[in-house]
This record gives sequence, C-alpha cells and structure tokens, in this order.
Amino acid sequence: MATLFRAAVMMSVLVGLPGAWIYYGPLPSSAQRVVDRFVTIAKEATGWKSAEPAAKPAWDFTKSEPIVGQTAGMNPAARSEQSQPSTEQTSATIAPGFGSALPPVEAPAPAPPTTLAERVEPLLVQLRQLGVAEYALERWGGEGKLYRFHCEMPISGGSLTQQFEAVTADPEASVEQVVTEVSQWRVARQAGGM
Repeated sequence: MATLFRAAVMMSVLVGLPGAWIYYGPLPSSAQRVVDRFVTIAKEATGWKSAEPAAKPAWDFTKSEPIVGQTAGMNPAARSEQSQPSTEQTSATIAPGFGSALPPVEAPAPAPPTTLAERVEPLLVQLRQLGVAEYALERWGGEGKLYRFHCEMPISGGSLTQQFEAVTADPEASVEQVVTEVSQWRVARQAGGM
C-alpha cells in the first residue's frame, strides 16, 4: 500500500506540476521567490555545489574611468583639474553656455505590444475604470473562428446588471467594440440623470 501511495505522489508531481505550468503559466514572482529560497536551503543542506564556477565578467567595473560630470570620490585638486577645460579643447567639443554637460540620453522607445494580452490590457483597464463587474473573452462559433467578448455593468442601486457583448473574427476588435458600447451607455445614463 505504501508503494502505491509513493507511486501516486510521484506521478502527480511528475505529471501534475508540468501540466499546471502549461495550463496556468509560470509562478507569480512572490511564489517564485519562495521556491527559490526553498531550493537554496535544500542545496545548502545537501552540500550541493555548482558544477561550473561562476564566470568572471569580461570587464572590470571597479577600474573604469568616471563619467564626465561624476567627480565624487576624487580629491579636490583632481576635481578642479577635471572641471577646468583644457586649452586644447575646441568650441566644437564644448558648446558655449553648456559647460561639459553631456546631452541627455533618450530612453529607447518601448516595444510595441506583441501578445493579445498586452494589446488588450489597456482596454481592460479602461473597462475596470468604468466599473465593469465581470468580463470574459472566449472562442465562439461552431469552428471556434470567432471571438466573443462579454461583460456585465452593474446598474446603480440594485443587484441588476447591464450585459454587453461583441462577436468578431478579431479578439481585439470585439473588446474594443464592447469598450465603446459601455462608454456610450455610461455617457447616456449620466446625461439622462441616472
């Protein structure tokens, strides 16, 4: 009986955990930290050593030259020498009125959303701000080629809800259509004094 129990536990771990990973996706960051901590404790308890040593960085950050304008930690004489431009520098290297300031570094443009969840999230945020209680996006139709997005908007003062839905071939378009309908409905209710 104990062997059967062990086999059942082993199979649930070997099959259940990868299945859960596939179905639910990766762990949330807080749960992942707990798992990482547990693995670290287990490695320390068993005396497990990494098979390959940690690679040394190709560039030693501690021996780099300071960036222009960062003179903290230098002695005052070196600071005054660095802040005074040499006579060899031309007006092309230091623009008048700007000293030795570097031009501002522009942040790289954010990557456009690639997944459906990334593209639809701003619309869902807008729905939540409008007060939508529940919403869902699902495949629709006999062959599953359409997408149905539906939501429920609570009607003030009661337990009633207004239903909204859209069925399109594009999942993002169905969400956009419902957001538009909810916005128009909300404006019409506010204009009517409801």
